[in-house]
Parts: sequence; C-alpha cells; structure tokens
Amino acid sequence: MDTKGNIYVSEILLNQIWVLSPDGSQRILIATKQNAPLDNNTSLVLKGDVLCTANLGFTHANPEEADRTVVCMKGFPLPK
Repeated sequence: MDTKGNIYVSEILLNQIWVLSPDGSQRILIATKQNAPLDNNTSLVLKGDVLCTANLGFTHANPEEADRTVVCMKGFPLPK
C-alpha cells in the first residue's frame, strides 16, 4: 500500500501487476510481460515511487538469467 492508500497486486499466472484505488473504484494495469521483464512475479515491495517484484521464473531457471530474479520499476500510472 502506498501513502495514498492504493493497493498493489501481483498476478502470478498472468504476469501482471495491478494498482487498485483505496475504495476499489479504479483498477489500473501497470505492468505486463510486454512492458516489463515479468516472469511469474510474486512478492511486491514499494519504497517511495519504486515498485519491485520477485520473479519465480518458471521459464528461466538458468543461472545466466539470475538478473531477472528481481525487477524494479517506476513512473507507472496511479489512480486519480
């Protein structure tokens, strides 16, 4: 949850991250596999305006791709 009360949700099987307004009236898709290196994203951590997620990586369990284990992003849209 951020300082405005928005709730962040990780959808592990669809590779999506959503932000929901405090009253639930607005829902914004902020990240997908098409615009972020998501791979079965799980836990979310929000610090300031940076959101990080841990990737389980069912499809890339190779050591060469370890840099995709944690993904951070900022500048995503928020509910008004």
